[in-house]
Amino acid sequence: MTNQTPKVDVWRSDEGWRLVAELPGARAEGVKVTADRGTLTVYAEAGARIFKRSFTLPDEVDADGIGARLERGLLTLNLPRVPTARSRQIRVESA
Repeated sequence: MTNQTPKVDVWRSDEGWRLVAELPGARAEGVKVTADRGTLTVYAEAGARIFKRSFTLPDEVDADGIGARLERGLLTLNLPRVPTARSRQIRVESA
């Protein structure tokens, strides 16, 4: 098997990040995406080729909210931002 590094495009928005990786010939059952200890890893088997690439995740990524979709050899990952805590006025009651 031949190891290859997939080509990847990354976009950032207010909602988070979108990552698109080229995995020609890959099928969903041969693709594994993991987020562990701040590292995102994409692994795919496509015939005689193995694609593998890792990325350091920003602290703002909500790892539990990551979504993945494979379509026509393109793996799209949506990496949402952690919801930010909103400030609010807290009412103080007297005893």
